[in-house]
Amino acid sequence: MPNSDASGSITTIIEDYAALLRQFDAFSKNATSQSEALGAICVGQPNPSYGEFSIKIAGHTLFFILTSFLDSDKKLMGAVECYQEKKYPHLEKIKLGRFTFNPKGDTSERELSQDIQLSIEEEADALYLILPFIKKSLA
Repeated sequence: MPNSDASGSITTIIEDYAALLRQFDAFSKNATSQSEALGAICVGQPNPSYGEFSIKIAGHTLFFILTSFLDSDKKLMGAVECYQEKKYPHLEKIKLGRFTFNPKGDTSERELSQDIQLSIEEEADALYLILPFIKKSLA
């Protein structure tokens, strides 16, 4: 591979990762703004580059963590993984699930009744995306 191709790929990945961080930051702000609607304590991230926020509800703590990966087309994608903290019999984080999104903010999840793709940066979509994890943690 010529050097110009490699540097172009690296530049694209850097730009896409910055876009993923911006999208996750918007998601974090929208999800943590739901404190009143959820009756929960939502703790935003101190810095978008940390890629994590938490929600405390009914004695349960959920962590939403940004990870990234290359898809089959070698395009950078983001994943939001949700973990529940368990303290007994010892401290551990249990994975509840994940969803993926692209640098434009389009997710792998769809709104069921209308088959509409959800956007990670929309406030209503953020609530729709976190509710299944909250429900699973309380079950």
